[in-house]
This record gives sequence, C-alpha cells and structure tokens, in this order.
Amino acid sequence: MSYSGGTNARIFRAQCRGLVAQLKSEFRLVFAQAPIPSHAGSDVLSVYGQWDPFRRWLRWRTEHPLVSPLEIIRAIDDSLEDEGEITAKESASDEKRPDIKIDTIAQEIVD
Repeated sequence: MSYSGGTNARIFRAQCRGLVAQLKSEFRLVFAQAPIPSHAGSDVLSVYGQWDPFRRWLRWRTEHPLVSPLEIIRAIDDSLEDEGEITAKESASDEKRPDIKIDTIAQEIVD
C-alpha cells in the first residue's frame, strides 16, 4: 500500500490498522516506502511528528526540486523492488494469502 506525500509507510500502516485487522486472514497488505525525502504534511505533524523520516512519491509543491520523469520512475521502481524483496522474505511461509497493494499515488497528483 502506498500513501500521499509528507508521511511514510509506517504511519500509513498505523492509519490502516483497522483495515489490516479485517483483511489479514485473507490478504497480506504490503506498505511500500516512498523513495523521495519530504517535509511532513501539516496534518501529519500533530499526531505523527516523531515518526520521521517523511517521504513522498512525486513533486507536488513548487519548492520541491525538479526531477526528470525518468529519475522519478527509477526511484519508484527501486522503492517497490526493495519492498518486493522484503515482501518475498516475509511471505515465504505465507504463500496462501495474496498481496494487496493499494495505490494512492493518483491522489497525490490530483491534490
């Protein structure tokens, strides 16, 4: 599962704990870490201010440095590949449950 900018996979996992509890017997939810460092979102700081480092998937603020689309694609691919390697190790004994990867990158583009 992924999230929008200014947070991280650990925070998103905590926010989805109810969903995980409901689906864990049927699915294994995978929370991918975004590849690009980011400032925390203002709504994140009040609750999760100590849960840094914060990450993002794409450039969504004017102060974010310009990065070529190819560099972003490579960074995202690397991040997902790293998560896939971790996921493969975790699932070696749990192959009966399919992975669910919910993508919220589109939300980040729209916001």
